[in-house]
Amino acid sequence: MLDGCLEWQRVGLKPPEAITAATKEYFEQQDTFARFVADWCDLLPSARLQPDKLRSAYNAWADKNGEPTQSSKTFHKTIGLCRLPHVKQDKVNGVRWVFGIALKPPAQNRGRGDDDAPAPKPAAETTLVMRTGRSDDLPYTGPVVAVPDQGPDPLDEHGAPRAVPTQPANGGEPSLSRRRIQELADWYADEGHRRHNAGTLDTAALDAELHAILREEVASPEQVEIEFKRVMQVVFAQ
Repeated sequence: MLDGCLEWQRVGLKPPEAITAATKEYFEQQDTFARFVADWCDLLPSARLQPDKLRSAYNAWADKNGEPTQSSKTFHKTIGLCRLPHVKQDKVNGVRWVFGIALKPPAQNRGRGDDDAPAPKPAAETTLVMRTGRSDDLPYTGPVVAVPDQGPDPLDEHGAPRAVPTQPANGGEPSLSRRRIQELADWYADEGHRRHNAGTLDTAALDAELHAILREEVASPEQVEIEFKRVMQVVFAQ
């Protein structure tokens, strides 16, 4: 026992090689993932990404920077151990998401060799010449053409296509058709991508806008939530 105490005082505790190797691998993975986030991602509390999409971007970054790529299992472990602010993984309606992280637009991605890349050339200046005066200053001498009635505007105030709810045969509350659900899912996905690229994505606000659209098209708050879940299921499946 005395010999063991003297040995501990001389060299300290020596953990097993398996633990040492696992600890080294953990810190290497986290350091590499943090560099990927700094180069290609933004940390946003309201953002979310599907794990496969994030892993695909990570592996593309790893190939570019001479780092090993990760399998789905390894990447799931990397995210689970990540300690970056707001970054976590969880399920919503049975679909797994990584929250708190978003991919930068490709033009903003950085990586090995980017500091040596030449600066982009400034776009050529364009001078616009505006014609002064009002259009009704010029007399119109052509034929008079009757403009046919185009009917109501096919888009609502949110820019989403209008649709008339279908009435079930049993006389219950109206529900949205599958085509309408797909239209709303496409609108939601397009708006999310556009706002993310513009740096203005707020998923809570986007969800609120979708709820506002649904309140105009279904009869009750309960039906609004049912149709909202239907739209989200299509969004997550795309």
